[in-house]
Formats: sequence, C-alpha cells, structure tokens
Amino acid sequence: MRKLLVTLSILAIIGGLAFGGATLYKNTFAQKPAPTAPPSSTKSSAVAQPQPSDPTQHDTFDIEFAKKLVLYNELAAQLDDYAKNNATQPAIREFAARKSASSTSQANAYAAMLDSWGAEYSRLNDFPKVAGGACSGYPTFPGMLPHDDVNTFLRSSANEVDRQYLALMTKHHSGINQTIKAVGSFVIYGELIVMRDAFFASQDAETKQLQEMQKQYGYA
Repeated sequence: MRKLLVTLSILAIIGGLAFGGATLYKNTFAQKPAPTAPPSSTKSSAVAQPQPSDPTQHDTFDIEFAKKLVLYNELAAQLDDYAKNNATQPAIREFAARKSASSTSQANAYAAMLDSWGAEYSRLNDFPKVAGGACSGYPTFPGMLPHDDVNTFLRSSANEVDRQYLALMTKHHSGINQTIKAVGSFVIYGELIVMRDAFFASQDAETKQLQEMQKQYGYA
C-alpha cells in the first residue's frame, strides 16, 4: 500500500511538471508579439510598403515583378513604334517617339537588374508569333493587352492608328498600374522599390496625357 501511495505521488508530481511545462510552452508563444510594419512614409507611393531590413536582398517576388516589367515595356515600345511611324497627328507621333525611347530604356533597366541577380527571363521576341498574327504570343498577365487587340492595332490603317493607339495605351497603362498595386507591395529590393514607385507615377501621368489627347481629337 505504501509503495502504491509513493508511486501515485511521483506520478502526480510528474504530471504537474508536465502540465506546467506545457502551459509555459503555450504561454511563451501566445505572448510573443506579432511583428508590426513600420509606419508608412508620408511620401507618395504606389503601394503601402514596409521598408525591408536589408534592401540589398531580393527574392522570387522581386524577380517575377521585374520579369513582368520587361515584357510590359517591350510591348509598349512595339505599340509606340507603330504609332510613331503611322499616326497622322504630329503630336501623337511625337508622344509615341518619346514613349518608345522611355519604354525601351525601362525594359533594359529591369533586364539589367535581372542579369545582376543571375535570374533567367524572357524578352518579347523570345515568344513565337501568334498564328496568323503580327505580335508574339507573350503571356497575357494582368497589365498586358490581349493578342487580338495588339494584332488589330498593328494592322490598322492610317486613319485608325491615332484613335487605336490612344485607346490601347490608356488600357495598357491602367492595366500595369493595377498589377503594381496588386503585387508590387511584395517587392523588397530597395532599388526595385524606387523604380516601381517612379514607374507607377509616370504611368499615371501619361494616362492623363493620353486621355487629354483623346478628348482633343474627339476620340473620348
């Protein structure tokens, strides 16, 4: 009987320690404060973005974002070049020429960043042509125009180039800014954050210019 009582006492003590340990383990994690993002800057930005602890680092989100921006800008340059050579309004040709140079520069900047990371990526011309079409079969992620719209534009006659160019570029700009709002917040690489915000602002400003030209020429 005495042995039984001693055994029960030991079991009770062990049980108490086990329960106390489990409670301590649970409380340790329950009381651990959740990480909080630093207050956002008052400076205008495309997205609310916590500053990374090390802005020299990048991850898969940065790579995928930069890859999309390469294709987006190369498609924009293709549309710009067609309008630069075929639009009837001098102001639209001049706008398209400036945009072509800017779009090409942007595409090359994102490509150079990907090269510095040793990341693989595709250029617009790496994709085969759409069957019976004038454009390549690029992926139509949000922000990229449908193949049919681009093919129609690249085959449009002179009197349609101006109207279609303004409409397509407005849609193209709006689409990529929606993409930036949706996925740009995951970017952590410091230089890419700066490029992202500057690009967003430029696209927003150009969209307003495009809309003004649509009104000016009666296309709105």
